[in-house]
Amino acid sequence: MVALQQGREEPLATVALPGVALGPAVTDGEGGFWVMLRRTERAKNFKPMRGYIHYTSEGAWEMWSDSGEVVEGTNLIGRSAFVINPEPRKMAPDMKGGFFAVGRDEIVYQVKADGSADAFSTMQPSCADCRQVAIAFDATRRELHLISAQWKESNGRRSFVRGLSYMRFDATGGRVFAEDIPLPPGIKGDDVNLFDSIKLFAEAGQVWVLGRQMLLHRSNQGWSWLGESGRVAEMIERERVERDARERAENANPTIATAALYGSFGVTIASVLAASVLTPYDEFSPEDQQGGPVVLGWAIGTMAGILPGMLLYPNLSAAPDDELAGTFVLIGAVATPLAVALGTWVSAEAASADASWRGTGNEFSLQSLGGAAGGAVIGTVISGLTMKLLSDNIGEEVDPVILAFLGSTMTAGLSVVGWALTSEDRSGEDGFNNLALSLIHI
Repeated sequence: MVALQQGREEPLATVALPGVALGPAVTDGEGGFWVMLRRTERAKNFKPMRGYIHYTSEGAWEMWSDSGEVVEGTNLIGRSAFVINPEPRKMAPDMKGGFFAVGRDEIVYQVKADGSADAFSTMQPSCADCRQVAIAFDATRRELHLISAQWKESNGRRSFVRGLSYMRFDATGGRVFAEDIPLPPGIKGDDVNLFDSIKLFAEAGQVWVLGRQMLLHRSNQGWSWLGESGRVAEMIERERVERDARERAENANPTIATAALYGSFGVTIASVLAASVLTPYDEFSPEDQQGGPVVLGWAIGTMAGILPGMLLYPNLSAAPDDELAGTFVLIGAVATPLAVALGTWVSAEAASADASWRGTGNEFSLQSLGGAAGGAVIGTVISGLTMKLLSDNIGEEVDPVILAFLGSTMTAGLSVVGWALTSEDRSGEDGFNNLALSLIHI
């Protein structure tokens, strides 16, 4: 016997079973497993033999057989009637050392750890036209799920007329819920092979029914048909989003999120005020609006940076293996400071050269472009770190537009500081000294 662990075969145990066929097997939920057996060697005075072998978590081989015979290498515990129909999709561990299985009389039995086999519930369907096709046990909720089909004889063959029924039982055998499963369009109700291939999975209240040409899912909202690949992808994506939301809520730190949010506002306001103070307007009269170019440059820079910012800021918290998100971050990291710097520089230079704002004209300068670009680069780094702290710790998903707006406002604020420090009207110094001075100030 070997166990498959992460794709590798690990030796488990060895037992000699001459003349005996094994299978299928089902876990017991406690580290061991059960395997069905039957005699295959037809010697003199051959007698049929069916039974169970239980490999326990302690490494013991325990056996029950309908004839009371024992197989070499096993410990005969007792005699037990073999009543089940050994099909893998009709067997499920009970997580208490035993297992559930559909019997040859279409009744679900529970084979307990002591080898006894009893009908699981008196509330399960028992009719000549009923056939149990699959079972599954939800260990988290201690519930047994059952899929059955009903048919009638038609032209000498079984013709399914009601499709599938779904039942759920609690651990004591009481029936909790029962309903018919709505079959999707295009699935023929009289296709016997279709229903013979059905498999059932249940975990944490979610139920999946898998068969040829169909995949059905049941949640608290009812049944959903996921037979088309697009619907399957949609369901997987929805579950991923829900899982990410749970993880985000568990890892949230409201203090850090609040600090990042108010910090972004603080940096933006402080940088705009600083740029207004740093920008000289020697020829302004006291009643002139001296902060006009700064505010306009900040506003235009913000608007210019929102679109590339929607690629950068929302994807900073994506999974490390998300290649598409990584590409968006790279594009946004280059495009955001470039767009903000150009928007800040053009609007601020144009506004400061306006005769209605300045007593004399002003020429567009390369050093002020360099200052705006330097401030935008530094602003992108600071805003990126701040927006990542915000999205990682707020406990819920933040709208990408909001992240892009907050990030670009910070970037544009620092960009106008760089523009103000390198503006030709700041002093009579040459452009290179002015640019060096601006970088020192930043």
